[in-house]
Amino acid sequence: MIQQTTQPTWGYGYGMARTIGRVTLGEDGYETLGPMVFTQVPASPGLWTVDLDVQGSTYIRYISARILFSNNDDLQAQAVVDPDPTVPPGSRLRVQIWDVAGGADVPADLTLDSALCIEVVVNQPGEPSFSLGPQIAP
Repeated sequence: MIQQTTQPTWGYGYGMARTIGRVTLGEDGYETLGPMVFTQVPASPGLWTVDLDVQGSTYIRYISARILFSNNDDLQAQAVVDPDPTVPPGSRLRVQIWDVAGGADVPADLTLDSALCIEVVVNQPGEPSFSLGPQIAP
């Protein structure tokens, strides 16, 4: 998660965090890039849950779901906050992929070498902090 401490995040204001994650279907299965956990919902074509890199509840300012590449140019994605009461509000998304050429409400799965990209801007509660992580001793 990219945390902004001195600069506003794309006009959303100070104290926001912007995260981007991507899942790609390749020859060897799905590959995830970024700090999100993508999970396909069983027996529901094109439906995913996406767990965000947040602690507890957070206020989501912006959500974007895009198909970055596909052999089917008619694929589109839609993201909403997951209404499941068992997860903290704002910590999980539901994403549905649609084939818009197939008519109304036709769910579709990712095609080979296609990618689903999620971008989220959330409130970052608490004091902003920065860490370089573990360092090699001098």
